[in-house]
Amino acid sequence: MGCFLGLDPGKDQSYVLWGLEQENLARTRFPIGKFHKSDIRKMALDSGFPELASKGDSYEICFIPDNDYRGFLKRKEPETTAKLAHGKLVSVGGTELGEHDGYPFFTIGQRKGLGIATGEPLYVTEIKPETNTVVLGRKEDPDRQSMWVRRPNFQKIDALNGDIEAVTKVRYKDKGTPSTLKMDGERVKIEFHAPVRGIAPGQSAVFYDGDDVIGGGFIERENQASMKKTGYFALVTFALVIAFSACKKEDPPIVDLGYGYFPVKVGSWIEYQVDSMWRNDNAVPEPLWDSLSYRMLERVIEEYTDDEGRPAHRIHRFIKNDQDEWVIRDVWTGTHNSSAAERTEENERRLKLSFPTRNNRSWDMNVYNTDEELEVNYKEVDTPYALNGMAFDSTLVVRNKVGPNAVNKRNFDERYVKNIGMVQKYWEESNTQTTYPIGLPPQVRVEGFRLDMEMVAYGQD
Repeated sequence: MGCFLGLDPGKDQSYVLWGLEQENLARTRFPIGKFHKSDIRKMALDSGFPELASKGDSYEICFIPDNDYRGFLKRKEPETTAKLAHGKLVSVGGTELGEHDGYPFFTIGQRKGLGIATGEPLYVTEIKPETNTVVLGRKEDPDRQSMWVRRPNFQKIDALNGDIEAVTKVRYKDKGTPSTLKMDGERVKIEFHAPVRGIAPGQSAVFYDGDDVIGGGFIERENQASMKKTGYFALVTFALVIAFSACKKEDPPIVDLGYGYFPVKVGSWIEYQVDSMWRNDNAVPEPLWDSLSYRMLERVIEEYTDDEGRPAHRIHRFIKNDQDEWVIRDVWTGTHNSSAAERTEENERRLKLSFPTRNNRSWDMNVYNTDEELEVNYKEVDTPYALNGMAFDSTLVVRNKVGPNAVNKRNFDERYVKNIGMVQKYWEESNTQTTYPIGLPPQVRVEGFRLDMEMVAYGQD
């Protein structure tokens, strides 16, 4: 028996199942693992359950309704959290930068809510529970080339005998990095083939061979053989670090500018031409190349007030089948306030626009989910643009701010038209690995995808 990646990459749970042993796997079944969530929604709609089909996706920590895990810890362990107040914030070199309310309120790679201003972006690079110290460094400081994993459990193999190659994920939404695994006593050393950011001690590291889960373990703190965590408070803290990526409140509004780029009106619709292609040179038994073209329709179905008291709207997304009929694909939701506009897409909460809209204003589109950082900024604000024979007076572009490197490529552009919404999208991500077999030419393997969307029509019912 084994554990494998799910069919729907956006809902895959293999990362959290590495701890299951063969005895557990032999008695475990995943009845909807062969479906996408959109398929399940369509089944519910076809079976006469429209409310279930359009039910909003859940996110954050389900057992903390207000998403305030800091407040949860303070309520559950007031004496312990009080003792942890006035901890030290220090630089990588040891210079004291300020104080904090307790190390459990920080995660590796965190860049917001640090409580200090230094004139340059700083990130949490290390957490030292024994001294209640949080270490801050520049963006390049958190990258690591190797790490240690304790308490490993293997599913695909009985034991790790000798070095093996694998793809290692260090967080739930991590795409994984090629690596070499080496057993050393009761621990595993992972040597990455490219630098990895945001390695969090106590978090799970999971090893993959293609779609197969080889196994996993707990990431150790750098230069320490084990993490000493005892008591109920440490258990709760660990669980929250596993479950929670970020829960940040929006900044207060600055000016009422640019809201027209995110219009919401029940009955409004946009039709897109969608072209996608993907490539996986690592597929078994042979490399996979494929492409897909189709028409998509997004329609605003209703407005409502969400659980946080914000105006929200529900969007039905349809695709045109071979019979030229519109078939519902999935249901998304959106919300906005005076400082930001969000959409929940494929169960991922994304910060689409930040107000006011002005050139070079930047933000992290993935600040509310567990995906890796996607830093974007505005370009070409309030400029005219023509698309498919349609001319528009005021448009803007949301663009990925960080350029690609030799291994990983990420290009992301979305264009918005005032009083219409998003009219164009280009998204490309790929990972390129080059090996040099003895006596053979270099072997280049690429895995990635490309998505192009363009509005072809819009209107109001």
